Amino acid sequence: MEKKLKEEIVKAADSIRSKYRKLKRGLIEEESAAKKRFEPLVKPLEAIIDLTKEKDEIDEEEEVEEGEVQAENEVRRIKKEKAKSGARKSILKSKTPASAHNIEVPGPSREDVFEDVGEKSSAKDARDALEVYLNTFGPLGEEYLRKLLFWPRSKLDHTFGVRVDVNNSKYHIGNKEIEFDEEDWVHVDGETYHGSRGLFELLFMRNPDENEITNSDKRKYKQILEISSAHKQGFHPEGRIRSSAGVKYLNIIQKLFPPVGRGLLPVTDNKIDYVHWDDPNELVDRLALLIASEKAGNGGHIAEIASIEEELREANFIK
Repeated sequence: MEKKLKEEIVKAADSIRSKYRKLKRGLIEEESAAKKRFEPLVKPLEAIIDLTKEKDEIDEEEEVEEGEVQAENEVRRIKKEKAKSGARKSILKSKTPASAHNIEVPGPSREDVFEDVGEKSSAKDARDALEVYLNTFGPLGEEYLRKLLFWPRSKLDHTFGVRVDVNNSKYHIGNKEIEFDEEDWVHVDGETYHGSRGLFELLFMRNPDENEITNSDKRKYKQILEISSAHKQGFHPEGRIRSSAGVKYLNIIQKLFPPVGRGLLPVTDNKIDYVHWDDPNELVDRLALLIASEKAGNGGHIAEIASIEEELREANFIK
């Protein structure tokens, strides 16, 4: 009976302690989301995360030991109260011991205080590390990478522009890796381009500000697209050009890569068979046939009629 009572008291104490810790740490979800988003970009956070996991395991072991000690103390206190008040029967009839409601929740220990400070410090360290990371780029690189990380996806171009690979914390465009340095130079597959606001608008934004874009920016962007195949289906060099109903495609990309028609006949070694009309009678018969067809409503013989008339006129058969 005492063993069962002890177990119930331990459960009640754990439940109260859990609620207390949850109330005390109301920012856990927000900090966890921030860590999850910044983790792929800030390598220094990996060490912090590992240390946090180890500390959590130690805290769990300490909490189990602390709970057992508190439960034993509580059992002793309940026994003394029962001996004085004779309340044993009422306690046994209740599913949850009445004394469990009177358990005093211990105040935050020094370890808990340091743990709270550590968690807040960890989130602050993450923000500070991200700022340090962004400050390693030039002014334009920092501005547009900040947009890539924090702006809504609807404003950014992840198809014809830059996207971040969360698995290796690198940036890509098409099938190539793209890098930015502290002087806003853009590096793609061994090629280097001097960055301007217009070029960064083309690389990052879904609806770039065309007032900032120059012809030089368009030429650089076209070269980057050709290198990375970002404008091709599946980012494959032999793929077809990817079409889109977006403003950026219609106003810029489509004009950089106009469709190529097949209006010209292919060059072959086949000899052309020319038909010469040498007999005037045949020309006249042909002319009469064409005129009759034209009167019947077929208007596709005008050029041939004019040609036959010209030949007959040169041969002095008509004036």
